[in-house]
Amino acid sequence: MYIKEGKIIMLERFLVKKLFGLFDNEIVFNKDGSTILVGPNGCGKTTMLNMIKFIFVKNHYRLFEYEFEYIEFTINGQIIKLEKGEIEQKDDFNDEINTVKCIRYSLNGEMLDEEYTRNRRTLSPSFWEKQIPDITRVSSKVFRDLRTMKYVNIEDMMEKYFGELTESVQREILNIPLEILKLLNEVNVELISTNRLMTITSNTGPRYDVLQTETVEIFSEELKEKISKVLSEYANLSQRLDAKFPTKIINAIKEKKHLSEEELKEKSVEIENIRKKHIETGILEENEEDYLNVNLDGIDYNTASILTVYYEDTKIKLEYLNEISNQIKIFMEMLNKKLSPGKELLINGSSGISVIQKQQNRNIRLNNLSSGEQQEIVLLYELIFKTDKNTLVLIDEPEISLNVKWQRDFLEDISKIIDMNKSQVLIATHSPQIIGDRWDIVSNLGKVD
Repeated sequence: MYIKEGKIIMLERFLVKKLFGLFDNEIVFNKDGSTILVGPNGCGKTTMLNMIKFIFVKNHYRLFEYEFEYIEFTINGQIIKLEKGEIEQKDDFNDEINTVKCIRYSLNGEMLDEEYTRNRRTLSPSFWEKQIPDITRVSSKVFRDLRTMKYVNIEDMMEKYFGELTESVQREILNIPLEILKLLNEVNVELISTNRLMTITSNTGPRYDVLQTETVEIFSEELKEKISKVLSEYANLSQRLDAKFPTKIINAIKEKKHLSEEELKEKSVEIENIRKKHIETGILEENEEDYLNVNLDGIDYNTASILTVYYEDTKIKLEYLNEISNQIKIFMEMLNKKLSPGKELLINGSSGISVIQKQQNRNIRLNNLSSGEQQEIVLLYELIFKTDKNTLVLIDEPEISLNVKWQRDFLEDISKIIDMNKSQVLIATHSPQIIGDRWDIVSNLGKVD
């Protein structure tokens, strides 16, 4: 359950009938935010996560990869049903009539007129080159994104770039009934797969070379860029406020608007606490001068007016850094409880994520950390920094390489992140340690009629 634009949004249940021709898999989502999937190998836990993802990112053609009778799910009491079928369709290229696969939709038991068929334009490289100027084709089925220098397969273009298409083009290539599309747009979905530690990247040369890079190093660079961007925006905000500062002071003195001595003291302490948090999380550097250490006893109203404006502006500036600072704070706290004794994770704008060996005061290369430590960093980074607020997060086998204690702590960590991001989390796992005593939030898959 999460809140979107003041409205509570919840995926309540998700059923796949006769998955692989065998299993009636139903997930009943826990209202408190976390739901766990368990079941024997081969029952379709990972497949269920993928199907949920493909439905909500509007990649419905990927559902044709799986054998099933129908899919039915509920969003805020609205029941949506998807069934595979076949229809005759005129070929756009040669005017022949072909039999093609389709998906038929029902809403609350009523069959809708419009069927989904795969739009062949989405398989055309020239279509994507025309619609997304920042990509270039490197082969018949592979593109390079010039913004990120990463390669994308044409099969993944809908997932990666659908949101960048104009609304009119989106409607042209998606023949999903509008009633269904509106409900799907209510839910954002993010999948964290089992293949987390390595990321496919590219070189910067002209050749089509695919490289594998440790994800922890990529995330460290990403965080450095995030901090740099936020600090740039913070500086722009500060300049705008500073430009208006003299006028605001003059108006405050003329109108005799100011906080009381007690209120100014409280405001000073509040601002100093925010500033210290930003220093501790590496967002701001330590300033030897305590510019808020002002004697506020017996000040006149002019001084009070000046300080009132100053404190109000300073608070606005510092609060702009709160989101990323809070994210870093919870990230550091969770990881520093888990790292091996003598290791400490630090974050700052110049190096991103770094881990030091405290006794020897030396940096440890991130790719030299244990696989379990890398898994924790990657998982928590994905959840805290890469997942938008109000999202259904799908996590496949979080227990990989984690020791028993870290597995036992996982749900507690997830709970804190859910509170921060107001999200729903669906976890597929084989680990009884992750479940602990929370069998009340478990959906057991693999049932056969």
